[in-house]
Amino acid sequence: IAYRGEQKIVTSPKVRLAPGSFSQSVRVGDRLLLAGQDAVTFDRVVECEGSLAGQTEATLRHSKDIVEAAGGSLDDIVKTTVYLTEGTAREEFAEPYRKFFTAHSRSDTMPAGLTVEVQELAPGCLVEIDSVAYLGGR
Repeated sequence: IAYRGEQKIVTSPKVRLAPGSFSQSVRVGDRLLLAGQDAVTFDRVVECEGSLAGQTEATLRHSKDIVEAAGGSLDDIVKTTVYLTEGTAREEFAEPYRKFFTAHSRSDTMPAGLTVEVQELAPGCLVEIDSVAYLGGR
């Protein structure tokens, strides 16, 4: 019920498209549902391979670019789900995550979130983040 209405695909030219599987994001009314983002570049190279902090920043940058393509900002992200590979130190993720939101948001409010460990992600990726944004009539 929460996602009734016209669906519109929103993409950013700054972010790699998944190969035929997923849209970058789908807008339904005031909600923007972002597919899981990782640190893979257009050339299919993993940015900052081996660095959770670097990959976290790249992943959040992709999310920010997609929200901006929809006319929003990082402040509009209200929920994230973070997938970390098993054995990854959460504290190595948490600091760059907080720093990114602090540096690129006008608000000091962090989005609601959930962090889970998974067995594996795309080869070389340590983190993937999907998000929900509320665009409030934009």
